[in-house]
Amino acid sequence: MTGVRESVARAVNSSNLGENGDEWETNLDRIGALAFAPRLGAAFLRWRDGQDASFRERVLVELVRESLRLARVKRWKCSAGQVYAIAGRVLFEVEHDQCETCGGHGMIGIRRDVAPDPATKPGICPDCRGSKKRQFDAADRARALKISVDEWRTHVEPRFQRVRATLFGSVKQMTLVLKDQLERAP
Repeated sequence: MTGVRESVARAVNSSNLGENGDEWETNLDRIGALAFAPRLGAAFLRWRDGQDASFRERVLVELVRESLRLARVKRWKCSAGQVYAIAGRVLFEVEHDQCETCGGHGMIGIRRDVAPDPATKPGICPDCRGSKKRQFDAADRARALKISVDEWRTHVEPRFQRVRATLFGSVKQMTLVLKDQLERAP
């Protein structure tokens, strides 16, 4: 999370909108800047960075709306239900992005809260290869959408990547808007 996103997320969760120790901006300024951000990006900030689980459905609705707009422009031959399923899978992967094997540490066999297991050698996690992120493959995604892997690769994967790019593009645009509104250097 970038500095501006972190400060706006703290402001959204704050009960004090007045002075907060900063000379140049208050929590109210930060929340006001969020009003200029794209709806999808703003909802994503409230959901992920602000840790407000009630905004997950709002992110899904906005992502589907943006994706359907994109589908009309790109002339995809798919239904709104298919776009909804793809958008739901994108959000699932964002929500469950931490590697299950190492718990998001990137290393295995090194845990302070558990006595070391003599059979396990410490080292880089074999599943995430030290990235700390869960790796999803075509089979996982096809199974989740109840389609074949071939159908996933030929028809759905390009749309999935576009929907994912729509989400992260909106988040990037939101971050730039916040920096601009709060007069921070990009």
